[in-house]
Amino acid sequence: MKATTKTTRDAKEPFYYVSDYLHIVPMPLGPADAQSMIEDFLLPKWRAE
Repeated sequence: MKATTKTTRDAKEPFYYVSDYLHIVPMPLGPADAQSMIEDFLLPKWRAE
C-alpha cells in the first residue's frame, strides 16, 4: 500500500482510502497492539485441520 499511496499507515484506522472504490481494511490488532493474521480469528478446531 505504501508504494501506491506514498503514505504509511499505523493499522489503527477502520479503513484506508486508496482510489475510487478501493479501500483497505486492516486486520484488527491483537493484545498490546500486536499484528494479527486472519487465521487468528478462526475457531481452534478449524486451525487444527
